[in-house]
Amino acid sequence: MLLLLGLIRQSVQSERGAKDAKNRLQNVISTSIDGILAVGRDGRILDYNGAAERIFGYTREEAIGQDMAEVIIPDHLRKAHDAGMTRYSQTGEKRVVDKGLVRLEAKRKDGSVFPVEASISSIEADGEEIFISYMRDISKQVYAEQELVDARDKAVAGEKAKAELLAVMSHEMRTPLNGLLGTMELLEDTELAAPQRKYLSAMETSARLLVHHINDVLSISSADAGQLNLVNSEIRPKELLDELIESQRRAIEANGNRIDIVVSDEPELMWADRIRLNQIILNLVGNANKFTRDGQIAVEFEGLPDGSAVEFRVTDTGIGIAEEDQETIFEDFRTLDPSYGRTAEGTGLGLGIPKRLVEAMGGEIGVESEPGEGSLFWIRLPIGTPTSEANPHTMDEGEPVLAPAIGLKILLVEDNKINRLVAREMLEKAGHSVT
Repeated sequence: MLLLLGLIRQSVQSERGAKDAKNRLQNVISTSIDGILAVGRDGRILDYNGAAERIFGYTREEAIGQDMAEVIIPDHLRKAHDAGMTRYSQTGEKRVVDKGLVRLEAKRKDGSVFPVEASISSIEADGEEIFISYMRDISKQVYAEQELVDARDKAVAGEKAKAELLAVMSHEMRTPLNGLLGTMELLEDTELAAPQRKYLSAMETSARLLVHHINDVLSISSADAGQLNLVNSEIRPKELLDELIESQRRAIEANGNRIDIVVSDEPELMWADRIRLNQIILNLVGNANKFTRDGQIAVEFEGLPDGSAVEFRVTDTGIGIAEEDQETIFEDFRTLDPSYGRTAEGTGLGLGIPKRLVEAMGGEIGVESEPGEGSLFWIRLPIGTPTSEANPHTMDEGEPVLAPAIGLKILLVEDNKINRLVAREMLEKAGHSVT
């Protein structure tokens, strides 16, 4: 009797423990923020919690015993669901069950279809297999993601439209400006009073500055669009730097600066795009001159020890750059002093352009600087190999090419009336006959 009484007590305690565990599990299910459905092998809903009521719109009483496919599977997915259940019962192959979180579509009581994140697992209960589905309505998340995608697409479309606009405006902006510059150059050869020459000089300076700014913006656009046509030609670095610095000496001396060139004997030759290399060094020298007063600027060149690359350096004794600003100075439209009253003017593209051009040429660019001590900008470029013969009569758009001979008969084809006038006058002044 004592043994029997002990067994009865043990059975009661086990039953009470099982009941408590079931109640705790039921509480977890009922309070879960995810919709939970228990479904048998026959597809009938065995359990259905409060969150599922909020998500799908059916009450627990309406859902229990119903075919899950009829209740929550959208019509356009019904065949795929039925085929999956048939395949699973025949082969045991699982494509969604026990595969972790998956994104699916579900249907509400009102027939509306919405996205859900689901996790489906199978368990054994009383010798039968039961599928437990955890489902969460992610409509807001998907909507937010779509808004981000739409915003990105609009931004990309805007960038493309900007690049296309700049490409179209390239010819439209530079043509009239070159007409202005050419006409002023012709006017300079006429008899002018001293005040007129003074005004003409001011006009030329302003026009050339405007052309420079426009070319900067167009260079950025071309680089971003991958439209830089690089043509390697033979370059003698010392000759290139001598010519380049001589063209800038007047502007450099106007700021009270001195400039020196230091060129190593090796290598004597390199192969690169001459126009782009000129543009890079001009921008760096112009930048040094802009931020240096009554100081020293130096342009240096030497080959690197491995013989595969060369290095150009532009140093100055100017205001220098703080360490925290050195990472941003190569960004487009970046000026360290953006105030209206800043002493150094410009578009902020002076260093963005060299960075793009250097990278397009397969090189690197960097800076070392101390505030108040000056700056050192360096570029490393491959020594290069000749890829094609450069056409000696090919120049940038808008620059006239005059044949070296005299007295030629020249046919001039140009759709702009002002450019026809300027080109005809220049060619005739050079002794040619123009049709």
